[in-house]
Amino acid sequence: MRFNIFRPIIFFLIILFLQIKVVPIISLEGVIPDLIIIFLAFYTLKNGRLWGLVAAAIAGLTFDLVSGGLVGGAMFSNTIAIFVTGLFYKEQKSEFYIHSYFFAVIILMASIINATVYSMVAHFDLYSRFISFMLFQGFLPGVYTAAMGLLFTVIYPKKGFR
Repeated sequence: MRFNIFRPIIFFLIILFLQIKVVPIISLEGVIPDLIIIFLAFYTLKNGRLWGLVAAAIAGLTFDLVSGGLVGGAMFSNTIAIFVTGLFYKEQKSEFYIHSYFFAVIILMASIINATVYSMVAHFDLYSRFISFMLFQGFLPGVYTAAMGLLFTVIYPKKGFR
């Protein structure tokens, strides 16, 4: 199998545009899904932990530079979330994970980690309560992202993209 580096870059640029321009439109009470984490989790489960970590670092840095956020915040949080996602990588089971509801569970876990770490690094408020912080900054974005990941599981063809 030949590895094509340009296809993931093109997909990432499309997803980055959607994340910055379209996703804020579908926010629910300020909670937005993270399409980049869905892409990175998919990429990690298809290509392995090392490729996933490299892609997460590059994607996070690119998102930071394009969005105007804290430089290194998304890079750090994406890398931690994808490291945990990479623990599920097994070459024999990657298609099973992507085509099952377990993909949504992996997305839920990764996006909760990503949203929580990013919120702690980029805009942590000492005066907010821990429970409300975890609910509104970690859990709700994670559930919304997992729902979008579940939609991806339904749409993704069984044979994969050729």
